[in-house]
Amino acid sequence: MKRIMLTLVACASVLAVALSTAPAAAADPTGLRMSSRAAAGYEDCPAGYSCYFDGLNGTGAFIYADHGCDYYDLAGSGWDNRISSIYNRGSSKVFVYTGRGTSFDVHGWMPVGQRGNYNTNDIDGILVGC
Repeated sequence: MKRIMLTLVACASVLAVALSTAPAAAADPTGLRMSSRAAAGYEDCPAGYSCYFDGLNGTGAFIYADHGCDYYDLAGSGWDNRISSIYNRGSSKVFVYTGRGTSFDVHGWMPVGQRGNYNTNDIDGILVGC
C-alpha cells in the first residue's frame, strides 16, 4: 500500500473520536454515533450513513457517520482495530486507514452503496469523503 501523509485541506479539521456508552443514537461532537443494539446484518445501517461493524457481514455492535469531509481517529474510542465490516449508505466514498500521528496507510475504501468485510481488524481511522 502506498504510504501517504494526510493533509486534510478539504476538511475543516482533524477530529478525535471519543465514543462512549452514550444513549442510543446520541451523536458525539464529531458526528459518529453508536447503536444501542447489535446489528443482525447490513440492513440495520440507516440510509444516508456509513456504518462500521465489529462483526463480519454487518453484524455485531456498530457505529455510523453522517458527516462528509471528516476524519475520525479511532484511538482511545473503543473502536481502534475493531472494525470488521463496512456498509456505505452515505453520499461519498469512505476511506479506512492504519497508522498514527500524521502518517497513515490507506487500508481500503468503500464506494457509495457498497458493503464488505475488512476482517483484518487493523483500522485506526476513517475518512468520509466530501
